[in-house]
Amino acid sequence: SLHFTIIIACTVCLLFAGETVTSRKEGRLYIINLILIMLISISATCTYGADWRQCLEEGDKLYTYRNHEGEEATSMQGAIKKYQEALAGVPKDKDNEKALSDIYLRLSRANFELAYYCLSDDDKVLQGYKDGIDYAGKAIDINNKNGEAYFWRGVSTGSYRDKKKVSGVGGLFGG
Repeated sequence: SLHFTIIIACTVCLLFAGETVTSRKEGRLYIINLILIMLISISATCTYGADWRQCLEEGDKLYTYRNHEGEEATSMQGAIKKYQEALAGVPKDKDNEKALSDIYLRLSRANFELAYYCLSDDDKVLQGYKDGIDYAGKAIDINNKNGEAYFWRGVSTGSYRDKKKVSGVGGLFGG
């Protein structure tokens, strides 16, 4: 689908290339608009055109890349975005329960690791842990025998509670 998007964007560029541009300023705006159209088309492929499996694979690549120094936060945030796009593309039916559970598990793990290793703002760290708890809970709702989901929910919950104690903010359930 990425190739299809590029072909469409190039076709649009060629169709409009024949129009006359009356000034340099207009010409620059025209080129900038064409570039923006192409970038938007290409970036939208995962959300709208690509198979959810492709988004999941791209998320896994970004997650794996998290160990490169200086790229931790960027790659983790990118992985989370791709996992969310994959989640949006998976049909929510019985046939895809394992896939949904796996994506929720990846989201739980990635949110925990982003909060634990990459973030310093207390509110963002707490939100990352909370997201990790929520996604693990959704994985457990689908498959209550998923030990890894229980692990990530437990790690996220413990870290959330520890951070709340250190920062002096109320408990997990508003206390």
